[in-house]
Amino acid sequence: MKNVLKYFLVFLIFSSLLSCAVYDNGVKVYVFKDLKEALKTPEKVTHLKLIKKKYTKFPLGILKFTNLKSLDLSKNELDSIPKEISQLINLEVLKLNKNNFIWFPLEICTLNSLEELSLNNNELENIPKEIVNLDNLIKLDLWSNNITKFPEELTQLVKLKTLDLRMIEIPEKKQYELKEMLPQVKVYMSNSCNCAP
Repeated sequence: MKNVLKYFLVFLIFSSLLSCAVYDNGVKVYVFKDLKEALKTPEKVTHLKLIKKKYTKFPLGILKFTNLKSLDLSKNELDSIPKEISQLINLEVLKLNKNNFIWFPLEICTLNSLEELSLNNNELENIPKEIVNLDNLIKLDLWSNNITKFPEELTQLVKLKTLDLRMIEIPEKKQYELKEMLPQVKVYMSNSCNCAP
């Protein structure tokens, strides 16, 4: 009996590493945590969490998940995104935190269904004007990057409610301008610096 219980516990632990259940609008869905496992039933994959996989390139197998709504590739070693990501027309949440991005991947700006975008803890230096194409964006997390300029196009993101710019050195004047520019958005910023504008 002890052996049966032991094997059952091992099975539970192993299966939890491959997937787990979450609720999406009150509906129970599975979050796949292993790409090979997910590729066995691509049509059923709506939530994919591939963190700490040491990816240096975007896994193209992800493009097979045409029903994908949430993708988390945080804590990898990515520095670019393929243009084919535009095939993920149902993607609502994209997390690319703690990777190696220096340039904001323009390819993301083709994801019209995107509601939440997280690129925190990278080395981003800019926000492109093309961000205006993300007209369903509600939350933009750019915490801890190197951004110094903020395009006027941010004002055209009419659904944007949250913009996280903490741990970015932004002069007091620029902080004030950002809040004036985005009056309907909750902008999170660290204490202003005495750095040059």
